Amino acid sequence: MSVTMESRGDTVPQGKSEIAFLPFTFGGIAHFGYARKAFLFTVELVIALFCSLSILWFVCDAYFPIVGQAIDSLPEEEVSITNNRLVWDERDGVLAQSSKLAISINAYGGPKQLTDSDLTLELAMRSFKLHCINGYYTEIPYQIDRFPLNRQRVTSWWKAWMGPLIFWIIFISFCSLVFVWQILSFLYMFGVKIIAWAARRQVEWTGAYMLSGASLMPGALLMTAGIFCYSIGCISLEGLGIIAAAHIGLAWIFLLISSLLLPKAPKPVPVFKQSQPRDNFESPAAVREPEESPVSVDRNNPFSGQKPAKKSSFFGRNKQNPFS
Repeated sequence: MSVTMESRGDTVPQGKSEIAFLPFTFGGIAHFGYARKAFLFTVELVIALFCSLSILWFVCDAYFPIVGQAIDSLPEEEVSITNNRLVWDERDGVLAQSSKLAISINAYGGPKQLTDSDLTLELAMRSFKLHCINGYYTEIPYQIDRFPLNRQRVTSWWKAWMGPLIFWIIFISFCSLVFVWQILSFLYMFGVKIIAWAARRQVEWTGAYMLSGASLMPGALLMTAGIFCYSIGCISLEGLGIIAAAHIGLAWIFLLISSLLLPKAPKPVPVFKQSQPRDNFESPAAVREPEESPVSVDRNNPFSGQKPAKKSSFFGRNKQNPFS
């Protein structure tokens, strides 16, 4: 008789994958833990393309018209950036502005032009200066030997490069989103494994990676909605910053709850299997050792090692001896 031991539990069938394509609910994201990689990759490409087009629409709606107005405000005379320095004979001032962007000239090092725009691009004597309404400031030195800034030359340059600029906006934003999502998915999958281990849930490393990637999609759509609302004026730049922070926290919430919705890990329960049916099973106490087969031994032989047969007396004589 042989005894073996197995484990029972709620497990996911091996080699079987879920169909997952809607990472917008907790259960939908949990399905990505057992879906094929192609499902997550397809969803990421579609959402990345949608987000890239939204960014392009925002730039074209909020920034491109202001750039065009600033170019129309440039003088006809020959002004340029020569030897890493702005040569400007006109009066300093704001070329164009809106609630989102302002472009100004400050060639003589005067005080910053006061604007109500969220971002201000200032052309100073030796550098570009970018001011934000919340206090952020950066400066990029000129690295140009000569670049003409008169209206005709800049208009020709802007029209020639507008098409490639649109392409690069889509391409860079699309590739950046996909790349960042892969890095975050790799980092977050360790959190999924820890949560699954603590909650006794079952998921492989590949499933943890896919679930992590799917949990980033709702936050990406929230950020896209925030950019749209900021573009049409529903929220301010501070509100957009709050949404940017919230979309990170939203990914963590979906990661946590979706990890808890994974299938339960198998619970070890001993199950004994016998090699023979129970009807024929006999307890060890009932199993008897086989009896040894009797060996015929001549008890009257003195060399047999057996005691001689006991004599039965009948009037003091042996019945087997006829002469006794």
